[in-house]
Formats: sequence, structure tokens, C-alpha cells
Amino acid sequence: MSVFVLNEAFLLQSTKASSLNDISNINLYGKGISNIEIFRKLPNLVIASLSGNNISTLAPFSHCYLLKELYLRKNNVSSLEEIENLKDLKNLQYLFLSDNPISLIPNYRYHIIRILPHIRKLDSTEITEIEREEAFKIPQPVKENPREVTTGPIYEAITLLLPLLSAEDVNVLTQRIRAQKALKL
Repeated sequence: MSVFVLNEAFLLQSTKASSLNDISNINLYGKGISNIEIFRKLPNLVIASLSGNNISTLAPFSHCYLLKELYLRKNNVSSLEEIENLKDLKNLQYLFLSDNPISLIPNYRYHIIRILPHIRKLDSTEITEIEREEAFKIPQPVKENPREVTTGPIYEAITLLLPLLSAEDVNVLTQRIRAQKALKL
């Protein structure tokens, strides 16, 4: 399997823009992209559709101050620390992260709302005022050792299965994992 390399020439060709500064909307669904460093050079980006790739870091988006909509379903974002990279994007209103390992974190939705209180919609669902209030009542997660969270056979199995599971299956799996963690406490 070849690795897709995202570069300036491809972005300009696919968006028909004359420069990276002219790109405001991009759709790169299912291209196998993992390296998105070039997004640091897209200051006028407003809408980014990158679902179905292998993206694990959100740091390059921290320079996209005009970004309003970010679609990242079915990628490999696994930690809340990655969401911190988006906190200065005050125009960001719509964020889609379902079917990423991060969505398995207990109270995932509340944690995202706490980090990004300005967003209006998360994973196809409008954020309510009650959710905003609740987000600041729950305890912040303890930062776990990333090696424990992102390595091992269970993590690898979940990462492989996520694209094949329905949202309902992911919810059932999440509940079972939470129940098992509660038993160990």
C-alpha cells in the first residue's frame, strides 16, 4: 500500500487555487493522509473535510484561524491533548471526530466542550446549554501515560475495528470498556 503525500502541488491542483493563501475549502476524504503539516500554510482555510484518513495530530490546524468547520471522522485522533491545538480557533463552530479513538474516552463530549466552549456542533449534534453547564462540572481527566493508551493489542484491535463499526456498535463497545474499567477500580 502506498502512502499518500500531501504537498502544495496537489493542494493547488485539487482546489484550482493559484496559491495556498487562496484555499478556503478543501475536501480530501479517504486519501490515506497521515501527514498534514502543510495545513500550517493555509491561513485562509474555512472548511476542511478530511474524514477517512490516518490523521492523528491536530497541531497543524492551530494556524488556521478562520477555520469554521472541521470534519475528521474515521481518523486516528486519540487524545484530548490534540484538541488543545484547536482552542485558539475562535471561529470553529462545527467539529466532527466520531469514529476516532478519542471518542471512546469517558465523557468525551463534555471534555471537548470544555476545551472548545465556542463550538456549536460536535459530531452531528448541536451542543445544548445544559451540556455546556455539565461540561464544567465533571472532573478533568487524569492525563494517562500515552504509551499505555496508544499501544498494545487491545488498542490495535480497536483502531482496526473502528472503521467497520456503526455508531451504535461503538457506543456498545464504549459502555463495555467503561464497565470493565469500573470493575478494576
